[in-house]
Amino acid sequence: MTKTRKNDRKKPEIRIRHIQGGMMETMKTGVYPDYYLVRSRKYEKSWKVKELPAELKFKGKVVYSIEHEFEVYDGEGRPMEDIELSMEMRD
Repeated sequence: MTKTRKNDRKKPEIRIRHIQGGMMETMKTGVYPDYYLVRSRKYEKSWKVKELPAELKFKGKVVYSIEHEFEVYDGEGRPMEDIELSMEMRD
């Protein structure tokens, strides 16, 4: 039996984290945080998205479009399947 190490697992192309809350940030800015943090392994870039749907650009070209958390398309309109979704609620 072979063991699978954490680093041996295939990492997703796109990671979408829905971030909500944060007492310190709310007190500091007066705005309740509610945004998506999208990270691309291919482009080695992160985007902070406040509303969906959204188009994510890299060097002036749309590389991803997100209709909602579960529908992500590449720059040519093909559905992406290699995505990881998570939610982070801060206090």
